[in-house]
Amino acid sequence: MEQSTLTDTPVSPTDREAERAAIAGQRERNRMERARLTAEEQVRQIGQLDGRIRSMDDLIAMPEYDRFYALVKRGADLVQAYKLTCYDRLMQQTAEAASRQTMRSLASRQHLTALAGQPGEGSQPAVPAEVAAEFRLAKPGISDQEIRRKWRRFQGYKRQ
Repeated sequence: MEQSTLTDTPVSPTDREAERAAIAGQRERNRMERARLTAEEQVRQIGQLDGRIRSMDDLIAMPEYDRFYALVKRGADLVQAYKLTCYDRLMQQTAEAASRQTMRSLASRQHLTALAGQPGEGSQPAVPAEVAAEFRLAKPGISDQEIRRKWRRFQGYKRQ
């Protein structure tokens, strides 16, 4: 039997093996915990790319999972494998999002075109549809030209 360096008690070979097994077990638990934390971080990054992915279950449920898993088995991390597997879908989603943003941007400026005037009218502002409707309600049979003339006159008074 060997003597322990910290104490004067003898250490048997089975005790030393048990100690080595405990250390190896702790290392394995630490490695598994690091792997779990890394996977969670990568799933979070994938969730930023695709809002539908929130957990590993979502990855497993996706139709491209077989290709995804094959890439992970070959050594790709989860984010790389997801990007490679779902590249076409991600690009299509990005294009659709850009299109929606453009449409929203145009729609948000729509109110400005009502004031810009019609082609050929010079710098005179167009009459908003609500104002034209009020003129027609107040004076049935009024022409568009008369409404524009009255509107311009009102705008002149309003600026003074």
